[in-house]
Amino acid sequence: MFSYISGGPGKTILKLRNGLNFHSNGNIADVVVLVENFTGETKYDSELVTQPKIVVDIGANIGAFAAYIKTKYPSTKIYCYEPDPENFNNLTKNIQENNFKDINCETNNIAFDSAILCFYIFTLTKK
Repeated sequence: MFSYISGGPGKTILKLRNGLNFHSNGNIADVVVLVENFTGETKYDSELVTQPKIVVDIGANIGAFAAYIKTKYPSTKIYCYEPDPENFNNLTKNIQENNFKDINCETNNIAFDSAILCFYIFTLTKK
């Protein structure tokens, strides 16, 4: 799946054997999501009858799902929403550096009601 992983916390680049590269914060969850999307472990699109015209990815993280959809369905328009600033930075890098077209990235929260909410960013630290 991976040809190699380089860097360290905050500057990790995950290089997939299919030629895609993903910038990451060094979070193991990013690796898990890439594995889930690109090994067929999960079949998010197994119930689709036709190719989707539009996909909305809420909580897009570093863009693994968007990349999976764009790789499988190149003409699909994708809207990615990611509120975490570090993930959003990696998301936009990953979309640009993998030359994906028709992916719109927004750094907004999505909600059904208008309200002021706290947004927490969980980080792991070694003791």
